[in-house]
Amino acid sequence: MWYQADMLIETSFPFVGFVIDPDHTSIEMNVGWNRIGFTPQVNMELSEALEGLTPSVDDQIKSQFGFAQFDENYGWYGSLDYLEPGAGYMLYSAETDTLVYPTGYGRESDPVEIILPEVQPLLAEIPWGVDKVKYLNNMTITALIESDTLGVNNPDDAIAAFVGDECRGIGRPVYVPEIEAYRVFMQVYGDVTEPLTFRIWQSDGELFYESGSALEFNANDIVGSLSSPMIILRTPLGVGDRGFIPDVFSLGQNYPNLFNPRTTMGFGIPEDGHVRIRIYNLLGQEVRTLVDSDLSAGYRFVIWNSLNESGQPISSGIYLVVMESGSFRDVRKMLMLK
Repeated sequence: MWYQADMLIETSFPFVGFVIDPDHTSIEMNVGWNRIGFTPQVNMELSEALEGLTPSVDDQIKSQFGFAQFDENYGWYGSLDYLEPGAGYMLYSAETDTLVYPTGYGRESDPVEIILPEVQPLLAEIPWGVDKVKYLNNMTITALIESDTLGVNNPDDAIAAFVGDECRGIGRPVYVPEIEAYRVFMQVYGDVTEPLTFRIWQSDGELFYESGSALEFNANDIVGSLSSPMIILRTPLGVGDRGFIPDVFSLGQNYPNLFNPRTTMGFGIPEDGHVRIRIYNLLGQEVRTLVDSDLSAGYRFVIWNSLNESGQPISSGIYLVVMESGSFRDVRKMLMLK
């Protein structure tokens, strides 16, 4: 039996009923999604627990927190490694079948060995989080980052799925020895059909990349497989992306222009160094210093609020913004109009 509850506060439920002996209980599998419980009274490795099935390619089992797909060459693979007593699962079957769990794990008189999942190493923190119980439904994605098709990857990296600015799913690269490559097994959560976008977190340097890939969330969809993963395209960092380092010095045109009272200027520096950005009037008089400090390479933005060095509002007119760093010097015209 499989249940799902939406609770306003954390609580527990007592279960009353007849004890089921898994040694003599079969579960009929229909084509499509089946909701099942795990009746043995011990944690069990997934492949052992489901050895009574005759699975087809891309059959899948999932909980709210992990999933695994069946591959005809390598068996069950994914983020779900063990089944737990009393837990509920959804199992997708391409054909009708009958599930009988392994014998000897259900009667109190039978001694059992408690199998604990392997302790996973601590991974680097990423800047996003996902609430795995906020939504009723989920879909699964087996993916590969485009630049990592040769199997080069880092388990500290991550792919995250977003609806707008809300993170709906996170997956990290997992090395699969049988195919000598990495795969990302990710569950994405939601209730209605929505557009998904992706971001790629690179732990080395704490950078994230927007992805050129997009997808639509649909409850219980299965996207990608071990042998045919979804390819997540990585878009190179650009102006405004965290971690972007330009090839040359640059001073962008301010925006808006005309402005009153605030305007923004972007500037890029390809190497660490001292940077000065100052505002002058047409008489060549310095009005305000916006930047005068040592900066690391990157692309930044600075805002001018139309105040002079004394904190007084300036008058309408044309102003010059001058950027200098080493031998680099550039000038832009700005128009302030009250």
